[in-house]
Amino acid sequence: MDGKDIDTRTCYGSITDNSTDEGKPLSEGVIQAAAVLPKFTARQIASMDALSVDEFLAHPPRGYKRRLDQAYKATVTAMDKTHARLMKVARVKPEKNPEDKNLFLEKNMKTRFGMGTGFMGLYKPQIPWHSTSVTSSGILNPILTHGMSHLDGPIIGVDAINGVPFRYDAWAPYRAGLTTSVNGMIAGLMGSGKSMCMKTLAVREISYGRNVIIEGDPKGEWARVAKAVGGQIISVGDGNYLNPLDTGVKPDSYTTEQWMTEEISLRVTALRGLVTAIRPSVPLSMGEEALIDTLVRDLSNRFDQPTITNLVELLDSTWPNTTQIKGLEGDDLKAAYQSLLLVFNRLVDGALKGSFEKPSTVTIDPAKPLIVFNTGSVDDNDEIKRATYTAAMSAAIDRICYTKDGIFRLVIAEEGWWLLSNPELVAGWDKRMRLSGELGVSNWLLVHELADLDAFANKGSGMRQMINGILTKSETMILYRQSSNSIETLKSLIPDITEEELDMIDQLRQGVGLWRIGSSLRQAVHPLMSQTAWDIFNTSAGRAG
Repeated sequence: MDGKDIDTRTCYGSITDNSTDEGKPLSEGVIQAAAVLPKFTARQIASMDALSVDEFLAHPPRGYKRRLDQAYKATVTAMDKTHARLMKVARVKPEKNPEDKNLFLEKNMKTRFGMGTGFMGLYKPQIPWHSTSVTSSGILNPILTHGMSHLDGPIIGVDAINGVPFRYDAWAPYRAGLTTSVNGMIAGLMGSGKSMCMKTLAVREISYGRNVIIEGDPKGEWARVAKAVGGQIISVGDGNYLNPLDTGVKPDSYTTEQWMTEEISLRVTALRGLVTAIRPSVPLSMGEEALIDTLVRDLSNRFDQPTITNLVELLDSTWPNTTQIKGLEGDDLKAAYQSLLLVFNRLVDGALKGSFEKPSTVTIDPAKPLIVFNTGSVDDNDEIKRATYTAAMSAAIDRICYTKDGIFRLVIAEEGWWLLSNPELVAGWDKRMRLSGELGVSNWLLVHELADLDAFANKGSGMRQMINGILTKSETMILYRQSSNSIETLKSLIPDITEEELDMIDQLRQGVGLWRIGSSLRQAVHPLMSQTAWDIFNTSAGRAG
């Protein structure tokens, strides 16, 4: 870009050069870019999926070049027509000086191009012909002018701007040196397409050799996917029990001593999460924390797989009077065990009984490709019950992940806000994220409005900092359309987000999300699926009336 004779009808954009020095790189002027959208067939996309990037470029599918040429010609024609139309309009505008016409053109150069996918109907991305200064032209690279992604993995969909296939595997950005972790998050308004995206990602990852766990399925939509791929649906109640203190059989990867230590850690985490779920308004005291530690050690020595009923019976016996806990005695000890007895007895004799207080009757098969923890039977209006289910099932998922069985898994929290409302579960999720490399787990949160963060933690609070840490540790972010209220939250949560990205998020059509991978890769992606998958994934049929 160090010459002045540049073809303004290039397929990727036009450059207006305002520089005066010959032989120097351009430092001022305007770059305008339009997207080329080749319409690939399902057969061509399948061929791309089967080939590596180098093989594809060396031997592209039949008809690929022809379709690309057609898309190029269509884009150039559209650019010429738009330019001619705007020039005609500009001539009737008042002009104080010759520069006014160029300024008017720059502000109104907003053509849009459509793309037929052949899978989900006609999609027309609401993304303008992009205009920016030469000095700021770096912003064009992440979103508008990249070519085929060099990430490996299954094809998730196509780039919504240039139409090239988009590949992704949760571990691919780390292998490519783009990120330092394998965790992700997805955010968007209800109905924007985020659940459809995650279902597409989950099924493609299963075909790629990964396993998937869904932490909470309140609407039963993931249960349909599990049935289709030979997965397992975990439901409790009506005689089905899931013991949150059940750690299963010792994995071969642990010694007996190591597994005993891990069992105690898992059980302590499970009990702390349950207390916080059942009694959300009162945080755990130091005395209660010490008592839980002692209870777990004693129960683990007494029982192979202790239950909540065993715990309540121990608290309701003479055990508290005969047990010594350093720093906890007298009235403080009595207050601690009485408060915990009241909390856990709700699971045994109270309104929360019938799901978690007895030995497990539900057997989880960790080898299943998709395990869905069903929360559809929980009353949405009973927040305590729903929070308890979330905490108990989180304990079961921890037990699966911490066995270190060599299976690579994606754990997807379908209702991320429910998890983030419990400080103990936030701490557990944060720990699992930090150990993702050791555990072989990619952790994903699904949330709606990012502005809803204020409902769970005040700005500047320790809880808010922990939640922000979880979100920022998610180095793959998929952002679907957000309301204007969430834009400021996005700016504070993602310091390097550009105004161009914020403008794009505000204009994204249903089904298209902005993928931010590490600090360098930005793509607007439209997931693709077969009609069969669409029928299974789609939960929006009733919204149109």
